[in-house]
Amino acid sequence: MHLLLAVAAAFLMASAAISQPAGLTHHLPGTIVYDVIQDDEGTIWMGTDIGLVAFDGYSYTTYTTSEGLPSNEVLFLMQDDERRIWTMNFSGATAWIRDGKIESPATNSTLQSVSDATPHTAIQVHDDTIWIATEEAMLYRLAPGQSKAISLDQLGYGPALYIALTAESKPLLIFSRNVVLYDDGTDSFTTLTEGNFTKGRLFTEDDGRIFAPSADGFRQVYPAAPAPEAEPLRMASGRPSIRLTALVRTYDNKLVFGGSRGLFAEIDRGQNRYKTLIDGVEITSLIEDDEGNIWASTLGRGVYMVPAGFWNAVRISSAGFGTASFKMAGFLDKQRVIIGSSSDNFLIAGEGRVEEQQITFGSRNEPRQQTNALSRWGDLLLMGTQSDVVVLDAQEGIALRELVSFPLSVPKRFSIINSDSAVVSSVESANLLIRDTSAPGGIRMEKLHPGRSTAIAWSSRYGLLFGNSRGMFRIENGEAVHFSNQLTGVNVTMIVPVGGGFYIGTNGKGLWYYENDSLERLHPDENRIRTVRDLVAGEDGTLWIATPQGVWQIPKESGRLQLFDSGNILSVDLFGEQLVYSTSQQVIIRPVMASPLPFKQLRLRNPLVVVDEMPFDPANLYRIPHQARSLSVKSVASYYRNPQELAYRYRLSPVDTDWYVSAVPEVQFRGLPPGSYTLHIEAFTFHDENQVSEAIILPLTILPPFWKTMWFHAVVVLLLIGFLAGGIKWRIRTVEAKERERYRQLQKTVELEHQALSAMMNPHFIFNVLNSIRYFLYEKSAEEADDFLVKFASLIRMQLESSFRKTISLKEELEHLTIYAQLESMRFQEEVTFEVNLSDEVEAEWEEIQVPAILLQPFVENAIWHGIQPKETGGAITVGIRFISDTLLEIVIDDDGVGMADKADLLTDESGEATIRKHQPQKDKKSSLAMELIRRRLELMSQESGEEASLEIKSRTEGGTRVRLVIPAA
Repeated sequence: MHLLLAVAAAFLMASAAISQPAGLTHHLPGTIVYDVIQDDEGTIWMGTDIGLVAFDGYSYTTYTTSEGLPSNEVLFLMQDDERRIWTMNFSGATAWIRDGKIESPATNSTLQSVSDATPHTAIQVHDDTIWIATEEAMLYRLAPGQSKAISLDQLGYGPALYIALTAESKPLLIFSRNVVLYDDGTDSFTTLTEGNFTKGRLFTEDDGRIFAPSADGFRQVYPAAPAPEAEPLRMASGRPSIRLTALVRTYDNKLVFGGSRGLFAEIDRGQNRYKTLIDGVEITSLIEDDEGNIWASTLGRGVYMVPAGFWNAVRISSAGFGTASFKMAGFLDKQRVIIGSSSDNFLIAGEGRVEEQQITFGSRNEPRQQTNALSRWGDLLLMGTQSDVVVLDAQEGIALRELVSFPLSVPKRFSIINSDSAVVSSVESANLLIRDTSAPGGIRMEKLHPGRSTAIAWSSRYGLLFGNSRGMFRIENGEAVHFSNQLTGVNVTMIVPVGGGFYIGTNGKGLWYYENDSLERLHPDENRIRTVRDLVAGEDGTLWIATPQGVWQIPKESGRLQLFDSGNILSVDLFGEQLVYSTSQQVIIRPVMASPLPFKQLRLRNPLVVVDEMPFDPANLYRIPHQARSLSVKSVASYYRNPQELAYRYRLSPVDTDWYVSAVPEVQFRGLPPGSYTLHIEAFTFHDENQVSEAIILPLTILPPFWKTMWFHAVVVLLLIGFLAGGIKWRIRTVEAKERERYRQLQKTVELEHQALSAMMNPHFIFNVLNSIRYFLYEKSAEEADDFLVKFASLIRMQLESSFRKTISLKEELEHLTIYAQLESMRFQEEVTFEVNLSDEVEAEWEEIQVPAILLQPFVENAIWHGIQPKETGGAITVGIRFISDTLLEIVIDDDGVGMADKADLLTDESGEATIRKHQPQKDKKSSLAMELIRRRLELMSQESGEEASLEIKSRTEGGTRVRLVIPAA
């Protein structure tokens, strides 16, 4: 399974070994690893002699010069505040990687100039400020928009080996013999301490203290401390040949040293006791990851990973004793562990050493076969071999002495009743061991019940309980009776009394608990404890379980199943706070409560969406084209402690109602129909339900083909509507065109009629004018006749000129009207007076204001002929013109004639307002025609301008007639 850590492939968490060399040849480009770090997302970065490798807990990514690295030798790694991973090689060339892309100083002109100047010896990046030390004893400070070069020649210490930043962000320069603090504000140096510093990795404590590797250990370089605080962190005396290069403090406050000859963990600081975790390999750097595991890079052996807490463990390997395999392990006492093997020997570990022993058949001196079972019985030890039960005296140091043995075929389990009684199960019977001073060796054995028993226990309430492949039984009147129908046919492997009840382990049906006549299966959905090989309960009620999938614990307080260590576990035993468990290849002894593992909050990385084997840009909001053949989503969570415990679950809404669980951090989809989906992704561990990542909720949209999209349907509908609207519009335009044509014809007709009317002079008026001229010639002076004739000629000329114009200026219209009124007044011997009143606004614009030609004359003519002429005393006509709005002109014509008293004699227009008195037939006809033309012209003016033109003719209360015209002011 490729979820296993390849960087610890030989370590095999499943076998619970401690720090085996990683089989990195399959994943790393080389086995020489100069540096290892972990970034904020949990990815492990390894700098090797031929490339940079990133391991996210699932897969590896390698970067070389082909991806943009300036060199394949990666000597130094660090992460800055912008989450960029910086690299530096032996020649001092730098580069960084961000979002999977290598960037080099070539992309930064300031960095380029520094890089081209001289090779770097150290680099530090913080808060967008880059500090670089070079071989030419220069210190460069590069910040956005500014750079600074500081010469170190004044110090005389040569090039700096390291740059560290203090808590105040001041650069600390470590030279081969001196440590100097640089103050950028004052541009000054302060020498803090002296020493013999070597290459390696700086070590920083949580309180801000900085240590640098030196010839005598890790020396505190900041803040400078006097003796004895300045005493370096180093290993105990007696290891002078080890040059320390790396140091890390573990989560349980242990110091782990890396050096020229291996990796060593501090066990007892007071007694200077250390455990060798890796032997004979030069360590170049160390880190503790966010799970508490230790990672060590080496020169020539790749990368090692030491799981969290295992520096407190003792590992005993079967290979070291020439034993094919171990069978079990148990405690003799707090200091000693006995280990049974498949050979005729067994091991006793204690008092700082491991001894191999052999039990023989007394005087026959024949070795016994493999050890199957062990149990403490007061000061005695019960051992089960292939052929007998052996009682041993366990009080005499590490050596064991046989007291007595009883022939019994393959003893399986021991159960202690009290200090005087114990029972043992075998493949042929259930038996009772009793202390009896009169018996040989002080022990005698009695058969309790014939028949196979693989598990056995004594209950004060039920007496003897035993189990085998057919279930669990109790003895009643000498007969075996099924204890519970629920266990009938179940292979019972363990019965462990605890308090008022007992736990029952089975092969294939998991773990059960019985108390107060109630039988309950514990964690029925957990398949990894289906087979229980061994059980032991601690004094605090915690249950420890050995299974083919690992060592599990169930704390009494929570009842939650938790994985303690993975592997194919054969046995488990507990003494106080020490736990021992075995596989076929090794035995692990470690404390259970002294160093609880740090809690690991799982965190999923940003998902990588791949469509048709090409990464999909998240900027497209995960809108997938419909023609995509495949879609995969990958999001990794690292869990280096127990990678085989890590799993992922996926749910695609609204398609899925249940979670899909997988060991692979990638889910693939094919043939998803168009639509909107929501993909939920979570990472979790099987052994701890609290270790669940926050869910990633990813909206996915499979775009439909264009012919199934709403916009396409909308376009089709719009096109149909467009065609329909076009048809309607065409029809409307056709009708409008006909109406416009009819309107043009009407307009032309009106204009022609107007022209004809304008061209016509009232014959009676002309006859009267000519008679008046004749009268003036004979009765009056020739000058008055000439003046009359001039005015008449001017009127005729204006009449003819305006006949062919649609509009004339208001000034021209009033001049025409004035001459007409003057002629009529002269003809009537000054009986008619005519006056024009203009508002200031009209008078200012009367040359620009356009009005229809010969618009007002018919009204003045009516006023003279029908209003004033019938009077004996003459009369007056007044024309008033003003603006009533920005676009409307009001014209009022008042006369003081006889008015419109006789309604029967009035000609009325369509509105019922305009009235004209009937007189001479020839005048009536022309007057009516004139009024009809004016009405139609007003209608045309309204249509053309959009403003409402109106005509109103009413009698005045004081006598006479008032004509009110409202026309658009053009």
